[in-house]
Amino acid sequence: MQTRLITETLLFMIEEAFQPENAQRVFIVCLTCICPAKLLTFLTEVAITVKGGYTPDVIVVQKGRPVRLTFTRQESSACSEKVLFPDFNQSALLPEGEQ
Repeated sequence: MQTRLITETLLFMIEEAFQPENAQRVFIVCLTCICPAKLLTFLTEVAITVKGGYTPDVIVVQKGRPVRLTFTRQESSACSEKVLFPDFNQSALLPEGEQ
């Protein structure tokens, strides 16, 4: 029961932290009953290669779970210098050859 309560609290805090209106806020959650390996099970990680497009070009993830996207740019085209997420009001520079 305790683990379920901690899990639900963690997922709620992650969801709140990702809301656009909370972009400038800092969230600190104290977890004493979840080991780092268990914590990683809540995170979906996707590696994306940028070379003449995005591979994979479609990503399906579970609603409410945090996602870490790791982009590796393998080309020098100017149009691939930046990735945009307009629905989330986010963007990121993609240095060539780096993650």
